[in-house]
Amino acid sequence: MKKLKLTQKYLVLVPHRDVRVTLQKYSENLIKNGLKGVYKFPLIAPLAELSQSLTDEELKNTACLLRENIGVNIIYTKETNMVPFSENPGTSVTEGEAWSLRPLALFGPRLELEIPPDLFCDNLKIKRLFSPLTIGTFLIPDSGKDNQHLIAMNQKFDEPLQEKLKFRAAAIANMYWRSMQIDGEISYKWKIGKLCWLPKKTI
Repeated sequence: MKKLKLTQKYLVLVPHRDVRVTLQKYSENLIKNGLKGVYKFPLIAPLAELSQSLTDEELKNTACLLRENIGVNIIYTKETNMVPFSENPGTSVTEGEAWSLRPLALFGPRLELEIPPDLFCDNLKIKRLFSPLTIGTFLIPDSGKDNQHLIAMNQKFDEPLQEKLKFRAAAIANMYWRSMQIDGEISYKWKIGKLCWLPKKTI
């Protein structure tokens, strides 16, 4: 059995558990209504791709910066959205062998939240920021217009979903994302690191 691996690191926003429970039911509903060709995703919103994982102290400082930027306001969601997860992934070389990584897109509710690009300008570990911010419900092969049927099928779930998906409590964490190719078949695994909750109040 030939097994190739690639691990990438991300900084992610983890919504309150109640939001994730609602999203789990929502994703199951979509599957029942015929959604196919998608991968599971851990119901979090990627904020940035990292060159190295953040230390506990860096996570704490970042959580404080985010709370100062967000304030104590409730974070709302908008319509479902697709945003690139892996940009131009190209080819990876693992154990001396090259293998192609397919472009992937996140599919899920868009957060009504914008983070200024210069908020993390002092952190050299950040490779790129995600925009718009999206809670990943599924990960899908990014085939452009061929995915429009996913959005069309999902529109009827948007309004009731938006009312339930609002939250103030959230945490950030490192996420370790692993792409694997086993005998030509690509799959994905992830691990969410220690949660660092955003302060309840601004400093």
